[in-house]
Amino acid sequence: MKILDLTKRSVLLLMFFLLYFLLTLSNISFADWEQVNEGGFGDTNNEISSVMSLCDGYLYVGTGSSLLLTAISGLWRSSDGTTWDQVNPDGFGDSNNMGCYSLVIYDDLLYAGTGNLSTGCELWRSSDGTTWDQANTDGFGDSNNIICYSIIVYDEYLYAGTVNLSTGCELWRSSDGTTWDPANTDGFGDSNNIICSSIIVYDEYLYAGTGNVSTGCELWRSCDGTTWDPANTDGFGDSNNKYCYSMIVYDDLLYAGTSNRSTGCEIWRYSESPTFTISGSVTGAISSYVPINLTGTDSQTVKTDSSGNYQFTGLASGDDMITPELEGYTFEPPNHIIKSLTSDRSDMDFVSSRAYPCSAEKIYGEDSKEVELLRHIRDNVLSKTPEGREIIKLYYQWSPAIVKVMEEDEEFRAQVKEMIDGVLLLIEGEVE
Repeated sequence: MKILDLTKRSVLLLMFFLLYFLLTLSNISFADWEQVNEGGFGDTNNEISSVMSLCDGYLYVGTGSSLLLTAISGLWRSSDGTTWDQVNPDGFGDSNNMGCYSLVIYDDLLYAGTGNLSTGCELWRSSDGTTWDQANTDGFGDSNNIICYSIIVYDEYLYAGTVNLSTGCELWRSSDGTTWDPANTDGFGDSNNIICSSIIVYDEYLYAGTGNVSTGCELWRSCDGTTWDPANTDGFGDSNNKYCYSMIVYDDLLYAGTSNRSTGCEIWRYSESPTFTISGSVTGAISSYVPINLTGTDSQTVKTDSSGNYQFTGLASGDDMITPELEGYTFEPPNHIIKSLTSDRSDMDFVSSRAYPCSAEKIYGEDSKEVELLRHIRDNVLSKTPEGREIIKLYYQWSPAIVKVMEEDEEFRAQVKEMIDGVLLLIEGEVE
């Protein structure tokens, strides 16, 4: 009897857990996806939904043929994501347009790029999403530009990247959307770069990714849109990475996705190494045009400005030492040492003192009007030219010896004073 009761309880418990599992399973959504268009938007020749974009509250989808063999270049839009209307005539009125591959908004107009094996890719634009005008000459003047594959806005220009199997991909740009100028050399100098497959703005640079079946995909970047530098090793070090099809910025890092039929697609990311600034000031006996030396991870020399301020920029992380150096002066502290620079430093200040009295101070007194006048000429005239700075250097270099002789020889002191008096007369006339 007890065994029977135990068996019933086990069965009931099993049924309870089975029922709970089934109820839980029914609430688990393995497919929250639903198709929101009719297949091919009602035409099976629309094999690819090649591009999507948002504009003025509408979702736009461009379609095309997978092998560019069927004359179709449709553009569809929806205001609710389920009801679709075609907003262009097939092929934008040209039966040779076999796909709409790129969409972008520029200057409040929607631009659509096509593929065309006959006369070259076309770029169309619309102010309302339904009425279209061609915005380029076919193929940008070269019928080998068969697809307008990528479009982007950068620094007030509209850029369009092409597929060109003959001379290499081309990048064109326009400041008004209709007048176009080349923005790169064909294929970025390599005809094997047959497609500008992705393009993005990152850290104020324009990046363009290519497809290269020979040495692997390449990334190029430009700070002005026309001068380009390589941004990766070919194929990211693997020639099987043939195409850089996608790029995106995520968490302040640039990601690039490749096509690789050998080991599978790869995702690479890049971040610009941070740079830092060191700044400070010099006060005291002298402040302007004092040489400041930076040694360590970086090596630079700057001079303080007329207010005694200085700055080092573009510094890498590391260990650095900042040292002021000017003949005839000492500085407190003698230097600043920074261990592992990882942030901007703006407190690297120094106080200057004379290492020994100069001849003018010995004759007239440190705070005399004559010495103040000489300092004015030193800081505002002599220090601003290489020749003047050399005179200052020689003056302070010889001052200790001159002062020592003056202390021992009154006649020599009188001669030096006479000479400086003559200089002061000339200076006073110029200052007045």
